[in-house]
Parts: sequence; structure tokens; C-alpha cells
Amino acid sequence: LHVVTGGAGPVTLAFVHGWSCNHRFFWHQLAACVADYRCVALDLAGHGDSALRRGPVTVEAFVDDVEAALGVAGQGPVVLVVHSTGGRVACAATRRLGDRLLGIVGVDTFQNLALPPPPEAVIEARLAAQRADFVGDTRRYVGSFFPAGADPALREWVAREMTRTDPAAAIAATAAYSRFDARAAVAGWPRPVRALNADLFPADAAGIRAVLPRFELTLLPGRSHFPQLDDPPAFNALLAGALASIAGAARAG
Repeated sequence: LHVVTGGAGPVTLAFVHGWSCNHRFFWHQLAACVADYRCVALDLAGHGDSALRRGPVTVEAFVDDVEAALGVAGQGPVVLVVHSTGGRVACAATRRLGDRLLGIVGVDTFQNLALPPPPEAVIEARLAAQRADFVGDTRRYVGSFFPAGADPALREWVAREMTRTDPAAAIAATAAYSRFDARAAVAGWPRPVRALNADLFPADAAGIRAVLPRFELTLLPGRSHFPQLDDPPAFNALLAGALASIAGAARAG
């Protein structure tokens, strides 16, 4: 696994990227957080600079990767900062990390948490499109992640990063994420979850709160699926507030 660490502090932030992405999608947040936190960012197996996974590709296996990365940072309390499908990894990690996990900050994720996994026919259609033309299909997919008028240079950077993932690894990850029941994995988890989401895709906050009682949603109008990249200083201020809220909740018990 490729793992990046830095900073110091009583709480470790573990940054978990989304489908076909890598730790570079959190580079601005790492730079902003190392002054106050111990930071760990990883490339999940088969992504970025990490090696391909030898065994089955599952969401639980991605949690194995996160636990291995956290082992580099030592023991102590953790907050997961997760983007997109990294939210599914966070849901699976709640039981595994136990009391060590103080809370979760989601970045444009959890929108579908109140829903069951999609029908198998829908999943198979998505997989078939990726198998037929991974690069072309991914580039089309990336296009749907940006609002009209988005920075074309940023959109191209995202497309390049996402299409350089090994196709077999990315397609296997699609299957794993699509079939994972995040709702069942995290239902009733009692600690705070703060979502910093673009308004590009609808999120049923009330429905999500039925699964996660301490879920809070902040909508960022006009942002892309990658709000941490659209305007890093503005996003980092919101992230700092979400982290302070989680820390305050932990102190209050």
C-alpha cells in the first residue's frame, strides 16, 4: 500500500478516496490539516501507487487497507475523512474500529445511504459499460460530476487520474461498492457524521438520519462532486468546522 503520513496531534485523520481515485484528491486537505492533526492518506489496493490486490476485491478488504494504514500512525482516536464511495468503506469500518472512531466527515457522499443496493441488472449494465471501454466510459462518468461552467483544467485532471487506475481493479471495485449494503452495515451507529456535499446530486437527509441518528448535511451550491478540489481554502474552512464539531462531541461524551 502507498501511504502518506504527516503532522502530529492527539487525533489521527484518515483520508479515504473514492472509486478510481487516489490520495492526491485530498492533497490540499492534507496540507491544511497537518498543523493540528496526525494525517494518514492511502491509495487503496489497485489504486494510485498501491499494488494490485492479490485476493478478492471487497469493501471489507478496503477496510483492511485502512486499518493497515492506521497501523503506520500508531494507536489513538481517529476521524475518517472520506470521499464518494469512500463513504461505503467508512460504513464498514465503524464496527471494525470500534470506540477508536470518533466520527466521520463525508465529502459528497452518503446521498443514497437510506436506499438498498441497486438491482443486479443495473449493476451488470454498469459493469458491462466499463468492461467495453473503461477509459471512454469513465471519462463520460466524470463529465456528469461537474456542473456547467466548471474549470476545464480541473475536469481534465480528474479524468486523467481516474482513467490511470488499472481497469480490472476499478471494475472489481465497482462491483464491490455496488453490491455492498452500507445501510445495513452502519445502521444506528451513534457517533457524529458530517457530510460536506455539493448540491449536484440529491441527498435525503431525513432518510439518512433514520439510519444515522447524528448525521448532519452541509450543502455547497454550485460545486462539483469534488468540492475539496473546486475551492480548497473555502472547503478546508468547512472541514475544520466539521472536525471541531466531532471533537467537541467526543469531549461531551
